[in-house]
This record gives sequence, structure tokens and C-alpha cells, in this order.
Amino acid sequence: MNNNGIKISLSDKVFESLEGGILDGAYKPGEYLSENRISEELGVSRTPVREALRRLEQDGLIEQTPRGALVIGVTEDDINIIYEIRARIEGYATRLFTERVTDEKLAALEENLGLQEFYLERGRADSSGDLDSSFHDIIYESCGSRILDDILSSLHNKVRRCRRAFYADFDRASAAVAEHRAIFEAVRLRDADAAERIASSHVKSARESIIGSFIKNREDNA
Repeated sequence: MNNNGIKISLSDKVFESLEGGILDGAYKPGEYLSENRISEELGVSRTPVREALRRLEQDGLIEQTPRGALVIGVTEDDINIIYEIRARIEGYATRLFTERVTDEKLAALEENLGLQEFYLERGRADSSGDLDSSFHDIIYESCGSRILDDILSSLHNKVRRCRRAFYADFDRASAAVAEHRAIFEAVRLRDADAAERIASSHVKSARESIIGSFIKNREDNA
């Protein structure tokens, strides 16, 4: 079962494990993934591994070559495109969320934001990374559009590794939490115009920091 109580197949579990490994850097760009090695590591047959690799290729995270499955990962160009798309549509999703937000969802957003501020005040900005994801997930899942939820959740996931890195930068983490507070206040006031504008600006600001962290991480691992 996943976090939503939905039963997932063995190939789904293998896919999630490999996807997470690629996005978190356990499997690095240029590395080859061996079906046999993965089967042994995860304790599964080669069939679900093969199915998972096929899905990873469809998502552009690996490329099948004569030598095997080559890890591509997420490139700087990918990040630029991902954030350009997010900047264009996340504001709209936040507008929809604001127009139909319930007291329950508003309370969930406020609780999440309170925890972000709690950790930030104690100098633990790195602990806000997962909370940042959850903050956006609340908006995506409750904007009333399954299509927007699917698109934005997928894009968010693909830059997970770089987003964690940028939360090591206290100044940017502090700015991000302040931007989240501004989004929340606009939602609380049911000001859809302001919520849309602030959310779009937040994504654009995040892109600059993400790219900086991506370049630094690449140089550190060169």
C-alpha cells in the first residue's frame, strides 16, 4: 500500500525505488543499471525490474543502450524547462485552490507553514525540505483539477534532489518560507489574484536558487 492506502504492484515498488535512487543521486548520470544487480539488491525477479526500467526510459530518466540502461537523471536544461512550466501553471493551480479552499485545507496549510517556521527559527532549515513539498502537495491535490495535480506533482518530484540541496542555503530557505507565508495569507483572505501572482513569483525565485544549487552540486561531484 502507498500513503493513500492504494495497493501497488511489485513493478511499481521497483520503479519507485529506482526513481528515488536516480533523483537522490544514489544512481548517478553516466552509470549503467544492471537488471541482475538490481534484482539481487531488491530481492525480486528480473521481470518487475525490466518493467520498471521501461517506465524510467519513458520518463526520460534512463536511456536503453547496447551496454544496458544508462542513467540520464535530470539536467540543468530539464530544471529550467520544469520551472518555466511550473511558473506558468502553478499560479493558476493556486488560484483554483484559493477559490475553493475549505477550512480543513486552510488549517492543514497553516499547520504545515507553522512547522516550516518552527524549524527555520531553530536554524534547521534542512528539515523544511519535506515540509516544502507537502505545502505544495496540499495545494496541488486540492486545486480541483486532477490534470494540474498530476502535472505539478510529477514536475515537483523530478527536482527533489536539487530542492533538498537548496534548503541547505539558510538565506534561500528563509526567503522560501516567507514566500509560503505570503501565499497562505492571500489564500486565507480568499484573494485569488494575489495568490496566483505570489505563487508564480515564488516559483521563479526558486528556479534561480535551484539552478545555483544544481551547478554547485555538479562541480562538487565532478
